[in-house]
Amino acid sequence: GLLADVGQFEVLVVPTIRLAELPEIRVVVGIKIRLIGLLDSDTVLTPRIIAAADALVASEQLPRVLGETNPVTAVVPLPLVLVKTQLSQEVLDLADEQREMPLILANAILFGEDVVTIVVVADGDDTYARNSADDLASALWERRGRIAGEVTDQKRPSRPQVSQDALAAWEPGREDGVFYGMRRGLSRA
Repeated sequence: GLLADVGQFEVLVVPTIRLAELPEIRVVVGIKIRLIGLLDSDTVLTPRIIAAADALVASEQLPRVLGETNPVTAVVPLPLVLVKTQLSQEVLDLADEQREMPLILANAILFGEDVVTIVVVADGDDTYARNSADDLASALWERRGRIAGEVTDQKRPSRPQVSQDALAAWEPGREDGVFYGMRRGLSRA
């Protein structure tokens, strides 16, 4: 009811605390309003949230998706248990480099209880979004053993875990089952 009283607007930014409500918000505002969900590093994404959002971004990257863009969001979950401090500098550098690419509007690495999720938002190019998300996921996946070794060497209490079923189900570049979700935003052309 509250949204109906707001009036005309083109973009609605939904804070992390309200992401679970995105599907219901989409029903209320329809498809002509751009919905952007803000992410924290520990945000848990569901297929319904991904399907409802036009873009999913960290708050510091929000300005890049506003305006005359056509956001396309690709999401890749990895069956890993990590915390942000366990990421190698190489992976963080790759994420930074991606954000400098012309079509990349935003990217994020999220740390859930049993999954690390890669989110990439590109400007109007589904394939570029998918490939960029897969590149970042592959970089992390390829370094998973070394990250586990570094954690053991430093005697940290938490150690990355990968279930054998998940290992069998995921491989870089494979589209069936790899992409948790793909959402094509509104065309502003």
